[in-house]
Amino acid sequence: MEGYRLKFVKGEALQSWIYRNIIVNGFSDFSSVIGSDGLWHRYPYFPKEVKVEYSSIPDQELIGYLRLSGIGIKKASLLENPTLYVNEVYDVFPKSYHPVNYSKGKVTIAFCNLCIKAAIKNNGFGYIKSEWLYGSKCTIHNIELGILESTSRIDTLVKLSCILKGTYFKKNFNQSEMKFIKEEVESFDFHFMPCIINEFYKTISNQFYGIARIYLKEKFYFADGRKKKVHEFNMYSELTNFMSFNASDFNKFMDERAEVIFHTFGINQNNSLSERIIKKKGENCSKCYQLNRGDKCSIAPIKMFVLDKDGYVDEEYLSNPCDIRLKKTYNNMV
Repeated sequence: MEGYRLKFVKGEALQSWIYRNIIVNGFSDFSSVIGSDGLWHRYPYFPKEVKVEYSSIPDQELIGYLRLSGIGIKKASLLENPTLYVNEVYDVFPKSYHPVNYSKGKVTIAFCNLCIKAAIKNNGFGYIKSEWLYGSKCTIHNIELGILESTSRIDTLVKLSCILKGTYFKKNFNQSEMKFIKEEVESFDFHFMPCIINEFYKTISNQFYGIARIYLKEKFYFADGRKKKVHEFNMYSELTNFMSFNASDFNKFMDERAEVIFHTFGINQNNSLSERIIKKKGENCSKCYQLNRGDKCSIAPIKMFVLDKDGYVDEEYLSNPCDIRLKKTYNNMV
């Protein structure tokens, strides 16, 4: 049986959207959105049984909406994969079954009675706003937010039903309540991928390369001449310092060793999102030897998955798509 599928209201908290969909579909398990202690979960998700129509929502609109509730925030530094935030989006709409979530919540359920009554009048129903996940005051009515006092999920469900009807009044918010810490989206114009970082390390640690000969020898080499291994955090520091204080050498490095490309990707639509990344010049990404080494590169997920007889991914034969002509396929090997 197809259930009801409610779209979010502009400015609605993700927790509220999930809660409303569980209600209208007649399910009784709210553990994916409300913790065992009656608080909102920090990272809520739709139960698999609750079908929600999100694939038709434009990616930019979906990302913008989820970020208001602290989901899908881009946190990548200059040296990190800038696309990893989409994993948080996929986690909101899991395709596999989740058991009952017995963990505690993280965020106090706050509300403004006047806003909820206005929503009921305008929309026919009340909802919780995403801004109430963060602040202590209603930005529209300039009054302290009310909070739902509860110690259990069952108690919260009873009181939340009253709140969304505009009939629940309780103590005002105080600073000891558990709230979100609002995170800002990182706004780097570009990101360096592992291949160019490796190239940068080789270049800057070369005793015969420009400024490295002057003051970086001791930083990258032991007294006996062996090259040191530099932790990624240090590489971030070296790269940013090099960019700031040695612009001419950095520009020379970029011209000789690097290239900038726009990496496009999407959630529901192809190529709806993009990030500007810097990679090693001339490097064929489909033949990268680091293809299967974690998720530090935004292009790395381009892989070929061979299924076994039962339809599961056979990890032994997970390979680079360009190696297809160099290796026998699974079907030829059995």
